[in-house]
Amino acid sequence: FGAQPLLPEDPTMTRRERHLYTLSASQYISMRRDGKVTCEEYSSALVKRARYYRLYNQWIYSSYDLFDKLITGAMELDALAASKGVESLAPLYGLPIPMKGTAAVIDYPSGSGSGVLS
Repeated sequence: FGAQPLLPEDPTMTRRERHLYTLSASQYISMRRDGKVTCEEYSSALVKRARYYRLYNQWIYSSYDLFDKLITGAMELDALAASKGVESLAPLYGLPIPMKGTAAVIDYPSGSGSGVLS
């Protein structure tokens, strides 16, 4: 592994996307509750940034296709919130949470490079 040169800020990121990926969890939750951001919009901004900086190895595994699953899930949560109201869902819904590679999570690989844990 060699050190990766620092990339400039993603030139395709909009001002809104840059704002979204700087939010704290509580700021996101507040904005989502107030209808100022959707789960899909927030997740899409985070995924776009993660894909741009993928060479920095921020994830244990490198199947970036799984990010599409995150966005699909966010869309489903938005539809549920639209039909039943935001208050009907748990407070952290729609908040992507990075997990350590040894966490056992349905549909996402784990293992930290160990066959025993995979």
